[in-house]
Amino acid sequence: MKFITFPILILIFLNLLNYTQSIENKIFLDILENDTAISLLKNVYNIKIDNSIDICKFRGFFKCGQYDPYQSNIYSINYINLPQNRIGVNHIIEEDLTVFTHLSILKLSGGIQLSTSFFDNIYKLNYLTDININNQSQPISNNTKLPESLDKVFFNYLSVKLGNGWFESNISELTIVRPQIGYGLPNKLNKTNERLLKLNLAITHYYPSLPIGMGQYLLNLTYLELDIFNDISLNQDYKNFTIPTFRKPFKKLDQFVVIFYNSREKYQIFNMVSSFLNLSSSLTKFQTFGLGFEISPNISLLDFSYLNPGFYFNIETCSLIEKCKNNCFKLPESSSLRTFGCSFNISLIDFKNISSIEVQYNNFLQQLPTNFNETKLKNLIIQDSTIFGSIPKSYCSVNSIKINYLKIDGEIPSCIQCLGGEKGGEMILPNQYLDFGYYVEPICKNFKVHEIFDKVFLVDTNGTNIYITGVDLGWDIKSNNNNVYFIIPNSKFVIEIPIGVGVNHSTTITFENTKITKTFYYNYKPPIISHYSLFTGDYGFDKLVIYGSGFDFTGNGNILSKDNSSITLYTDIKSGTISLSFWDLFSYQLPVEGQSYNLTISVGGQKSNITTFYYFRLITINNDTNIKLNNTGGFIQLNGTFSTFDRNLVSVKINDIPLKVVDVTYTTLLLIYPPITQININYNKTANYSGLNLIVNIGGHQYKTNIDYIYNPDASNETDIIFPRPPEIVIPIPRPPQIITPIPTPDNTSEPIPTPDNTSEPIPTPNNTSEPIPIPNNITTGGSTTNNNNYNTTTSFGTITEGKGITTITVDKVISSQTITGNGITPSTDINHEIVNGATSNGISQNRPTGFEISTFLLTTISFDNSENNQKQINKILN
Repeated sequence: MKFITFPILILIFLNLLNYTQSIENKIFLDILENDTAISLLKNVYNIKIDNSIDICKFRGFFKCGQYDPYQSNIYSINYINLPQNRIGVNHIIEEDLTVFTHLSILKLSGGIQLSTSFFDNIYKLNYLTDININNQSQPISNNTKLPESLDKVFFNYLSVKLGNGWFESNISELTIVRPQIGYGLPNKLNKTNERLLKLNLAITHYYPSLPIGMGQYLLNLTYLELDIFNDISLNQDYKNFTIPTFRKPFKKLDQFVVIFYNSREKYQIFNMVSSFLNLSSSLTKFQTFGLGFEISPNISLLDFSYLNPGFYFNIETCSLIEKCKNNCFKLPESSSLRTFGCSFNISLIDFKNISSIEVQYNNFLQQLPTNFNETKLKNLIIQDSTIFGSIPKSYCSVNSIKINYLKIDGEIPSCIQCLGGEKGGEMILPNQYLDFGYYVEPICKNFKVHEIFDKVFLVDTNGTNIYITGVDLGWDIKSNNNNVYFIIPNSKFVIEIPIGVGVNHSTTITFENTKITKTFYYNYKPPIISHYSLFTGDYGFDKLVIYGSGFDFTGNGNILSKDNSSITLYTDIKSGTISLSFWDLFSYQLPVEGQSYNLTISVGGQKSNITTFYYFRLITINNDTNIKLNNTGGFIQLNGTFSTFDRNLVSVKINDIPLKVVDVTYTTLLLIYPPITQININYNKTANYSGLNLIVNIGGHQYKTNIDYIYNPDASNETDIIFPRPPEIVIPIPRPPQIITPIPTPDNTSEPIPTPDNTSEPIPTPNNTSEPIPIPNNITTGGSTTNNNNYNTTTSFGTITEGKGITTITVDKVISSQTITGNGITPSTDINHEIVNGATSNGISQNRPTGFEISTFLLTTISFDNSENNQKQINKILN
């Protein structure tokens, strides 16, 4: 005789109540589906129902949906849930479930099983997404074709073998919990699968295998769980087995879980498989439960340090850690460790990379650990364990501590005493203290803020952080108008200063644990103009870009003043610069060539330094597409339009490497450029390189072009004085130069050009030396040549010619800020502060506009005898 369980009777009663309502609503179910549903109720539960009852209202068993847009009252079953049948026998569903053409979810409980025929025709259920089967012992064909819609499959008790199709379908989650005799998996995977994300498989003594190639073919698997049944006492035919290894790591595996199922009386113990330590470089969680693992003698420790920061290691398989005599594992940065029910010495843990640790039910008698880095450990939980002694002071620096239900009874740190029993009790109670309980009042004698709060701090206008230190400051902090938080509890916190301008700002800090308040005062830095640059804008207009600090980032603007006019400008948030067009700067008037203008910026009532801006209408370089330089370095004269005689306004770079500016006129620019190996140490001096960036900056105006470095085996290393070689290399003396008459000064520059108060960019001097700059043989310079029977003389820079007992040397002597009133002859025997006996000289200065104040070069020719003393002096001059 069959019996129906009481829960089933309740469901039948509730569903019969829906009969009248279904007639009134006139909802109709497909006839074939309706008949099949009634048959299921009759055969599974021995429930006989009239055909007129609406199966869609049979709650707990069926759910329906409307799918035909033209027949709104026609429904189809999309959900079937057959609860556990306690009639006492298993039931195999023989009905053709493919008649439920819109079936989406199928759940079978208890001993209700699906027939082999169902799996042979499952591909017809094009809407099926979820299958949840408690017990399946009916065979499933290896050639089962699954519908593309199927997403999740769950088997609880499974005693049949699954074929490759289950690992080659669109399923994203496949779970097998309790395998039975007859259970099996494919021997090997053959196809890549990008859909399977979560996989739960079982391993038993009668089927201890996993498919080969899981790491290779399951490309996007993120979760893997292995349920290992290793109970010996409950299985008389138990045979020891080996946990299979993974030949190749998984590409995207994020979580790995191992669960041992046994009675905890007699069970097989496995060595931690070495392949488990290299499952995936993307692993973030590794959890073990139950008894069954220990560290292999072949592995000194479990090394997970190769993983990304933030790794979580949960150990409830205590044999992994309880037998450790030293540290058993190595974790990556910012890892979390949790143990439950494991009795071990906590101090053996390497806390170096641990940011959070939780220990529960540890019966190893010990004191609280102190071998952690308080700046790294953020969370410490030790509960329900046999821990005794005192709380170390270092625990005051941990963000969150909970040390409850222990046996500690010693001294309590002052930082916790500051909290009193109400707040401090949450951290350290209950325990065995005699003088500290939930009702103890706060006592905070050591509270101190090290920084002087009554002084005024100077902060950046684009926001900044202020760091404050102290003693027993607490764990919680607030501000009335700024964001504040602890970096190290009780000892260091930060005040985030927002963007702003002006002076006389303040914020009040409240230390929540003690309710002590302090006021912090600060001013924003005044604006400072460091330099400027000029660019050609999108529409051909010049644009002035101002660099510096203390600019406005609030959106209220910066007030730029030029002489007697002003304009409001806004800071570019990304670059931190201020820019404006020439039309705005000069109020739509054409500026004067070579004219200087004084600029200042006002922000929040604070005024910047005065910067002098020089306007040059045009910078050009003739034939700039054919500039070629020797790999050895050298000198080059660029011809074009440079609009100034002041070399302090000029800077030149190749790939951001500064060049030495020797001289500049309206039409020429004389430079010393470094060897190619100083442009890039990886470059070869015997190769050719093209497309290097040359930037000429004159008074903030920039000119950009490309140049080439070429290898010339005949080129001399003329820049060794400016860009010296290593000490062991001998420096050759340069060849005498060719002398050509200098270029005359333009006639239209009769008025002096003032020297700027500051320059937009400093002109670097190689090796920070003030030594004079030599001019090479291939550059046009002023000078004359004299020949007779006794000696030769040559006017040049830093060159030597030898004749009959007479040596002639020509040097350049820097005359700083000397006003040149015209060409002149200056005799001198003081050559770079070295006196040469019997020397004669003829000094020739280059042409400059009258009254032009600038650092110029005095060209001096000296002839003298080759005495030993003079030779020593010559060497000192040249070196």
